[in-house]
Amino acid sequence: MMPSLKQIKTGLILEARLQVKLAMGNVKGQKCVFEAQANIEETWNELIALANVIDQDAPLDHGIRDGKTTCHGLADPTSPVVGLLTYIW
Repeated sequence: MMPSLKQIKTGLILEARLQVKLAMGNVKGQKCVFEAQANIEETWNELIALANVIDQDAPLDHGIRDGKTTCHGLADPTSPVVGLLTYIW
């Protein structure tokens, strides 16, 4: 089963938060780390929102059911989800 857009977003945010913490090392004021992590999370949330997917919990699929293309279809190169994932990649 394919992941949902929400699962992809969560993974990206968790990894970004970890990388910020590792990059900043032992900062005297942890407030800087928390602010940087919050900024990264907000950036990912805004970027993912650009795909304009109403149900981010729906699993991504190849997009063809009963001869109709679905909005989460990865087979449709014009899909906003495909564009977003290509941009991220």
